[in-house]
Amino acid sequence: RLDPQKCPELLVRSFALLKDRFPDWSCEWWGETSLKPTVTKDIEELIEKEGLKDRFKLKGATDDVQSKLRDASIFAFPSAYEGFSLALAEAFAMGLPAIGRNDCPSVNTLIRNEKNGLLVDPTAESFAEGLAKLMESEELRRRLGKQAKEDMKEYSADRVWGTWEQLIFELT
Repeated sequence: RLDPQKCPELLVRSFALLKDRFPDWSCEWWGETSLKPTVTKDIEELIEKEGLKDRFKLKGATDDVQSKLRDASIFAFPSAYEGFSLALAEAFAMGLPAIGRNDCPSVNTLIRNEKNGLLVDPTAESFAEGLAKLMESEELRRRLGKQAKEDMKEYSADRVWGTWEQLIFELT
C-alpha cells in the first residue's frame, strides 16, 4: 500500500536517478492506493516532477500476486520498518532477488546482503546504486533469486506447522 512507512518516495527518487541509464526499465508499485489519498497525490506529483509518468506506475491492489511477481525482475522494498514481511517472503518464494534498506527491521533479517538480495543505506543514491547493480546483471539477479527461493523453504507450511506441533507436544 502507499503509506509513509513504505517510503514510496525513496523508490521514486532512486528510479529517477536511473531513468536515463536504463531507458528500457520501468517500475510498478502494486498495492492499495486509496487508503491515504494525500500520500497518493504526493507520490503522483513526485512521479510527474521526476519525469517518470510513463515509467513509474501505481498499479493498485491485485488478487493475482503470484503472476505479478512472476513477471518481475527485482523486488524493490524501500520500507522504513516492517514486522515479518509477507510481501518480501512471497517475492523470495518466487525466486526474485530483493533490495531493501539496511536499517529496516525484518527486511534486514530476511535479506542477506549479497546472498539473496541487497541491503543498502536509506538514501536515494544508495538505493539507486543497488538497483543499478541488479539491473545490470541478469546473472546476479538469477543467483540471488535462486538463493532467496531456497531460503524461503525455512518458512514453508510443513516446516512451520511441524515446529508448532513439536512445541505443542513438548508443552502438553
